[in-house]
Amino acid sequence: MKNEISPKIGLLLHLYQPLTQDPIKNRKDFKVTLNVPLSLLQQMEKYGYLSWVDQLRELVDAGRVELTGSAAYHPLLTKLPLSFIEKQIILNEYGLGYYVGRRAGFEGEPSVMLKNLNGFFPPEMAVNEELVSLLDELGYKWVVMDECAIPGGLVKKGGLYKLGDSMIKLAVREREISNVLSFKRNGSVEDIMHLLLSRDNYIVALDGETFGHHNRDGMYLLESFVDAMHNAGREFVTVSELIEHVSPTDIEHINESTWAAVEEGIENGDAYPMWHRKNNELQKKMWDLYKDFISLYDGREFAGSTDDYETLPIWNEDKLSVIDDPTLRESLKKDMYISQALSSDQFWWASNKEMPDGKVLFDAGMIKRSMEAYKRVLDLENDTVKTESIRQELEKVLSAVRDMDNRIY
Repeated sequence: MKNEISPKIGLLLHLYQPLTQDPIKNRKDFKVTLNVPLSLLQQMEKYGYLSWVDQLRELVDAGRVELTGSAAYHPLLTKLPLSFIEKQIILNEYGLGYYVGRRAGFEGEPSVMLKNLNGFFPPEMAVNEELVSLLDELGYKWVVMDECAIPGGLVKKGGLYKLGDSMIKLAVREREISNVLSFKRNGSVEDIMHLLLSRDNYIVALDGETFGHHNRDGMYLLESFVDAMHNAGREFVTVSELIEHVSPTDIEHINESTWAAVEEGIENGDAYPMWHRKNNELQKKMWDLYKDFISLYDGREFAGSTDDYETLPIWNEDKLSVIDDPTLRESLKKDMYISQALSSDQFWWASNKEMPDGKVLFDAGMIKRSMEAYKRVLDLENDTVKTESIRQELEKVLSAVRDMDNRIY
């Protein structure tokens, strides 16, 4: 991305878990793009952190934080039918409007509104051409993805692309810099300054937990990174500002990919190395369950809100009590349970893959809680025959989890 003025950095943080806002709030020379999905905002309200949400709203209103669209409950969108994808995206937009936008229309009528939602962050950066096409139809101006999504033979150290006749821009993160920061475990960037300064005008996209609970020195790392870049004449801008005047490179195809994919793996049909590992029998059972669960509810019409409840937080079960119609109330509850059961975390924690720091990605508790999410949905079904096969698959998963847990411990 060429720019004749000063080199710029578009920092995009995925806040699937909280990140303290102090370094952002107190710096007037720093802008950032954040992905704050409904799942996080819902937790922040539940555990009493609405002041954090208020601060976020202030920063958004001041133009110092740019928000992206995403999926409400962090599923791999590329593994879902179109109807499920739309529900997750629209629900997330509604949630962002409820917490960070306005709850009144231009004339004071009850309405959830959110302005300037330009970009989209796909969970796990999982993308394919079908998802890009849908986001284009929904009016998003850009979507972030990993450089492995761009077919081989092209320059892929970041960059901006456009797929066929679509209008949406494909904003490719600078993988090497993003990953180096993601796995740093001290608060200094002096040892990687040569890398940080080796390229101009790039997008750094990584988990917000890098500067939070994943790293005890995370906040020092963020401050060190920002200070070092400012001292070197770099400017932090939102991703939308970074790409606004850049002409994208036209391409005809993209690879189905995730942030963890590598070129060789994609060529061998392995775009999901953390979530769908070959020879992982537990994950295989989980995917069998997932697919049958989706098939059961594919085509289900999303109840959504009604004209009488334009600002109702439908994800809050306690708030559904204001709905007089018991059929609508139960339908909304089921919709939320279905959406919440689709999270990609269940597969991540079944990976059993060793990470660079030596930790193994296996958490029996996380997987079991994911299975409880399925059960909540199935328990609302009156027709037990219809759900019997899914319950059997669920028990197979739990049995496999117990076996693996016993082998590890």
